[in-house]
Amino acid sequence: MNSRLIRTLLGWLLVAALFAPGAGHAAADLPKTMGGYTIYFGVLPAGVLLLYRPDHGDAKMHGGPRFGDPHHLLVGLVDAASGARVGDAEITARITPAKGEPQERRLERMTVESGAAYGNYFALRRDHRYRIDLTIRRPGSAATVEASFDYTHRL
Repeated sequence: MNSRLIRTLLGWLLVAALFAPGAGHAAADLPKTMGGYTIYFGVLPAGVLLLYRPDHGDAKMHGGPRFGDPHHLLVGLVDAASGARVGDAEITARITPAKGEPQERRLERMTVESGAAYGNYFALRRDHRYRIDLTIRRPGSAATVEASFDYTHRL
């Protein structure tokens, strides 16, 4: 298990909690280990990224937040056997609300504390339930790993 990645994700969620009273993350099945990976994720307001890292160009990250997409999904992928972060994956996230249309986007590779993570912006509503489905592929591998999480958005 990569403790730096865990600290980073928890740190970003803590910053989100400081700027959004009542913020929280409800996913009882985290982290999830499957297909040889340990998978972590966090959701935070896009504005927190701009406050937390104003000098890192995050306003332009993933093309910048689109109107109506005020939250950032951050996924950490760790090799379960070695504990090393995986930096060459292709990850697609499909976020489906309990009521409404799903959103699907490719998560883009980004650097978090000198290691790889993946993310993109999504429209999420406070106190709504979602299902987050991740599809993970690695170059040179025929295997695809699919992981699902139930998530209640509290931000």
